[in-house]
Amino acid sequence: MFSRRLPTTRRYEGLRRDDRSLCVRIEAVEKGGRVVVISEGRKLKAIRHLVNDYSDLVWTATHVDPASGHEDIERSHFSFSFLVRQRSLAGFLLNKRYKEKHRKGDIDILAKDYIGSKVRFKLPEWRKWDDHMNAHFFHLGYLRTRNSRSWDGYPEIKRMYRQFTAEWKRFCDGLKEPYLSELKVQVEVKRHQLPGLPLYP
Repeated sequence: MFSRRLPTTRRYEGLRRDDRSLCVRIEAVEKGGRVVVISEGRKLKAIRHLVNDYSDLVWTATHVDPASGHEDIERSHFSFSFLVRQRSLAGFLLNKRYKEKHRKGDIDILAKDYIGSKVRFKLPEWRKWDDHMNAHFFHLGYLRTRNSRSWDGYPEIKRMYRQFTAEWKRFCDGLKEPYLSELKVQVEVKRHQLPGLPLYP
């Protein structure tokens, strides 16, 4: 990854002509005045991590079902694991790039890094619960003492998962080479590791 200081007000669709030799088919992502150049190679490597989170989400969504035969305490843990993955993948599809001072050299992976920003994804069920989950699962804060919403668990997760799988399919169908081939390779790896899991593509 290469970076250089640039004025925060300047908008870039790419780099200057003399910088294009740094890497092949690069994309510039503006982050608080610093343009971070993400090489094609790095984006290809990131697909393995994307598919890992995706397969985890599918597995937990499948096993949190009461019909799965797992004990309630097990399904409770699966629910938490599902929400952790749902949170990261929702940020990915909704193109929410968090800017934190303490994450030097790091930048969130987003769907638009692969298919552009014209495709808009919708996850209304997750948006409905996002702030709530942030307070109750990911932070220990006083907002918990003012809870006025009941969480029923599986029915909400089922709706989140249904919406996510539809949007994930749209993302995959919008991928071009070489990203599509790499995604298929990584999904196939997970199919061998987790037989019977309904992964796409």
